[in-house]
Amino acid sequence: MTKTKPSHFKPAVSKAAGPTGPRMPTSPSGQLLANEINASKSAPDVKARLLRETVEHEDTHGQVTQTFVKKTRKLLKS
Repeated sequence: MTKTKPSHFKPAVSKAAGPTGPRMPTSPSGQLLANEINASKSAPDVKARLLRETVEHEDTHGQVTQTFVKKTRKLLKS
């Protein structure tokens, strides 16, 4: 017996990709760093890249480490 009713052929649910823009960090130190990044006079693409890296670092380490903060601040100055 084959299922030929249209209800059996539901369209595949496509999962929409997550937000394309950078998300914000959730830890207090991550939020402070994100505020520093947004307040800097760097180019918008540099800001977006640094915010994305901050969120990814926080996702993998649980929080933003001091070494990462120092590295990011150094990149903002250059």
